[in-house]
Amino acid sequence: MTFEEEQHFSKPLLNALLLLMAAFVLIMFFAIGVESEEGRQAVFATFAFSFLFMAFFFTLKLNTTVTGEGIHVKTIYVLSRLIRFDDIAGIEDVQYRPIRDYGGWGIRFGRNGMAYNMSGDRGVALKLTNGKRVLIGSQRSAELAAAINSGRGLK
Repeated sequence: MTFEEEQHFSKPLLNALLLLMAAFVLIMFFAIGVESEEGRQAVFATFAFSFLFMAFFFTLKLNTTVTGEGIHVKTIYVLSRLIRFDDIAGIEDVQYRPIRDYGGWGIRFGRNGMAYNMSGDRGVALKLTNGKRVLIGSQRSAELAAAINSGRGLK
């Protein structure tokens, strides 16, 4: 069995980031002002940084693929990781608390190990043979767990 899923940050989270960045630019505009050349440059630099920051989050995605060799977790900019079936000691379809358990969404390190998640509160928790824990967030966690178990030769 194979599995493929592409996830993006949730729209409410992106909208909150957009509002936060817009507020930051407005605060910079009024705090610094545009009376001087330096002020205009600072406001423009803040706007440019904000735009690039938002563009990064709007295009960021997490691709999870289960193939014959294992689980591939990839993001467009940051990472590509293969977790081989032989490296998995245990698996569980879980509901988790992204902020409390991992400090939010994205590629995170929390008290429960490493997490790859973009939105929601469902995923597959893996216990690796080296004792480490990895959570892979998924909107289709039961299907992901079944594909991983199938790849491991389990039902």
